[in-house]
Amino acid sequence: MSKYTHQKDTVTILQRMENTYSNFSTVVNLPTGTGKTRIAINFCDESLKKGNAKVLWLADKKELLTQTSHIKNCLKTLKNK
Repeated sequence: MSKYTHQKDTVTILQRMENTYSNFSTVVNLPTGTGKTRIAINFCDESLKKGNAKVLWLADKKELLTQTSHIKNCLKTLKNK
């Protein structure tokens, strides 16, 4: 779950795009530290729950993979509470 309003708003916009277009691609352009990874994880997670998506996660830096893994584990923990 996104922590900040701009993250929730961005996920909502991505979901609207997904519902409107059968096939789309986009770029989320936000400043460093604003939660782009968290936004992407939340959007992918919601799409996978609906059963209408496949996700291939690529990263150019080990730190991004570590961050992604950490956030995903935190989300699983929160959902189990």
